[in-house]
Amino acid sequence: MPLDRYVGMGWFFVTFCCEGRKRIFLDSSRAQWFLDNLRKYALSHTLAIHAYCIMPDHVHLLSEGLTAGSDLLRFLTDLKQKTGFAYKQETRQQLWQKKSYDHALRSIDPPELVARYIWMNPVRAGLCIQVNDYPWCGSLTVAGPRSALPEETWTPPWRSQGAPI
Repeated sequence: MPLDRYVGMGWFFVTFCCEGRKRIFLDSSRAQWFLDNLRKYALSHTLAIHAYCIMPDHVHLLSEGLTAGSDLLRFLTDLKQKTGFAYKQETRQQLWQKKSYDHALRSIDPPELVARYIWMNPVRAGLCIQVNDYPWCGSLTVAGPRSALPEETWTPPWRSQGAPI
């Protein structure tokens, strides 16, 4: 998409993976560290994170720009650079893959269905039986997966194109 499409009050579904799909966030202290950074950088970039799921080897986010100046790409760059730098200082290893998947929501992409897709990720992956049992799913704006989930489903466009996540 053109870079200016990422600026403003749009909604985006984003997925990014750990380098080599390493299962870094199996360690709960690492998952909490990432969540703390997510909260910090979303606030500083005026983005609402309506849904998140920190999987062992990747992260899903549903974000919304809150101002005309909200910039998703700047947010992702800051979040990944700063967490990646801190992780590399400690471990001498890369944290993130360079690429990520993003999708600007359209009117056919109801945010509550995208949130459900995100929150159901650990259930689909066999990490838990019920979404409420997985500690790294939630929302920085609403009740999160413990609220009623819609029965309908949504699938990100890249899943239908054969991408692995």
